[in-house]
Amino acid sequence: MVKEFNFTDNNDWLLPFLEAFKKQNEITDIEDFAIKNVEKIFKKNIIDSVVSIFSGSTEEPTWKECAKSYTLNEIATGCRNSPGFDDKSVPKKFSYNNSKEKGSDEYKQSVQSYDYLRYSDDINKIIIDTPSSDYTRRDDVLHKYRLIEYLQKKEAEDYATKYKNWIDILIAAYENTDIIVIVNDFSNIKYTTDAAANDDFEFLKSHTPADIIEHKKLNLDISTGLNRTTDTSPTSPIPISPLLRKGGKRTKKRKSKKRKSKASKKTSKKRTIKRKRR
Repeated sequence: MVKEFNFTDNNDWLLPFLEAFKKQNEITDIEDFAIKNVEKIFKKNIIDSVVSIFSGSTEEPTWKECAKSYTLNEIATGCRNSPGFDDKSVPKKFSYNNSKEKGSDEYKQSVQSYDYLRYSDDINKIIIDTPSSDYTRRDDVLHKYRLIEYLQKKEAEDYATKYKNWIDILIAAYENTDIIVIVNDFSNIKYTTDAAANDDFEFLKSHTPADIIEHKKLNLDISTGLNRTTDTSPTSPIPISPLLRKGGKRTKKRKSKKRKSKASKKTSKKRTIKRKRR
């Protein structure tokens, strides 16, 4: 049984792949981008191509089909294991180009692209086909994705314009976007009815980690419901003593001067008494 795809566990390759796709403008389809990256480190096997033409074989699997079969631990028809590509399943008409260094950026991007082809259907199924109300997965990145996506659909401030598609949202979910900031942005949701507000609260509560719910930095109370009128009234000023109102330290100095003057009077009286005795 194949383990369900988890975005948090696949952070190391999926994020750089998505970022690389966003940086270029030549290829608009993300799967085409992945295929072209993989083919950069391969060359066409002329013999296999000629044999397939003369045999009339129509079984020419795509890179995606071979990559998916590798995930399922079974070789699809028309695919083979490539020793040069860590025994990954590839179309038979392609062979690894040994002139390509395995430690190069080009090779790393090809591996990331191959992994995307392996899991692209799973990613689309979870992100696009699965309703947002499905909170069953233990996946921190996915929950963060759902929160950002929800704010985008609700046209909360900046979210509607900043995130154009699922790739933008997923990159933001992967990057160090503070979950507290995202949760606080729920206070900017435009509520229409009380029922809508309740739906927002239930969605927020379902996608917020338990350790965040009681966080001190939150501007709204998730534990009891969305509260746009969270107590933000200024704290009452600390009472100021009458002495400080009159000048604080200066008042004390005046007092000390008065004490000195009294002491000087006492000493002068003693001196006059001594003089009289003499």
